[in-house]
Amino acid sequence: MNVKKFFALGLLFLLFCSTKSFGEENSSKEDVNKQLISAVQKGDEKAVEEFLKQGADPNTRIMRYMHETQYYSSNRPVLTEAASNGYKSIVNQLLSAGARIDEEYFYSHDTGGPWCDHTGMTALLQAVENRQWEVAELLVGKGADVNAVKRVRKFIMDYEKIDYYSILDLTRSHNAPESFYKLLEDKEAKSADDLNKK
Repeated sequence: MNVKKFFALGLLFLLFCSTKSFGEENSSKEDVNKQLISAVQKGDEKAVEEFLKQGADPNTRIMRYMHETQYYSSNRPVLTEAASNGYKSIVNQLLSAGARIDEEYFYSHDTGGPWCDHTGMTALLQAVENRQWEVAELLVGKGADVNAVKRVRKFIMDYEKIDYYSILDLTRSHNAPESFYKLLEDKEAKSADDLNKK
């Protein structure tokens, strides 16, 4: 075998090895992200810590799509999943690992009533909506945007209606503790009406 052929075969071998390694690395990354999602959903703090150490992305999103008896789709970040369920320690873990505190997501659904889509959702909005006040206070203390606004668009026949809800609006309608009201007041939280007038 001459030198040129030997050199060419060597380059091909190196290219094959690097491509295989890249593919395995991507697969491994996807696997650890899936494991992180599962651990967050179960509220397993030790597992969350382990998967973050293994390089799981703290901004991983949970992609859901169903279209059988009802329609539902979402791209919820794991931080919002933890906040929604009141997993305060996991929220802390994810934030420490670099989760973006005001990362927005959407979800759309049709559960027999009007078809709706919700946009602009954040971890803080979801925590307040689910009455997870300790988590909500933690997020505000960590700098979450207290003036985030979610938009709910409803379609009824040919009629479209859009409603806006701020953190303060949801706090008023969800019987929040006085301490949380005070926290929002100190941060100058506003209603959606006031924010939309600007």
